[in-house]
Amino acid sequence: MEWRIFRLLRSKLGQELVGTLVEINKAGLVLALDDYFVDGLLAFADLGGDYYRLKSPGAVVGRRTGRLYRLGDRLAVTLAGVNPLERRMTLALSSVKPKERR
Repeated sequence: MEWRIFRLLRSKLGQELVGTLVEINKAGLVLALDDYFVDGLLAFADLGGDYYRLKSPGAVVGRRTGRLYRLGDRLAVTLAGVNPLERRMTLALSSVKPKERR
């Protein structure tokens, strides 16, 4: 069933979406997209040319910029790539501000 969601998302490349940060790993930040209930990767390389280090188990901070990302943060992202067969998608940080937490 999940592959169908990725297939649908393939038609939405370039669209801006909002997701919640659910995991931090070596490759980058994993976001759960609010409207589609699937996870995508926002690579550290796509976060603006800074070196990110683990500040605590649930947070990373940029060495140069001091930008902090924590589990539960909501981020506005652009859908950059989708592979339905592998059930993977890549995201890029968007310039649009995310919706505020309620």
